[in-house]
Amino acid sequence: MVRRTYDEVDAEKVAAMTAAGQLTQVEMAEELGCSTRTIRRKQRSSCNVRRRPRRNPLTPKKVLSTAEQLLPWF
Repeated sequence: MVRRTYDEVDAEKVAAMTAAGQLTQVEMAEELGCSTRTIRRKQRSSCNVRRRPRRNPLTPKKVLSTAEQLLPWF
């Protein structure tokens, strides 16, 4: 069997199959002709997974604005 690449698998189809909840990842992979890793990657990229927000690093502008707010206390 020839397997499809990541780009050839429709993310919407994977999302619909996941929402139906009747097939396992192995069964979805067999039906779509791809690997289970592709199924997992498509499920993660379908925005159903809540991702941790990125931390905002301190910038000189933020440090100066905080310092200006604290100066009156001294």
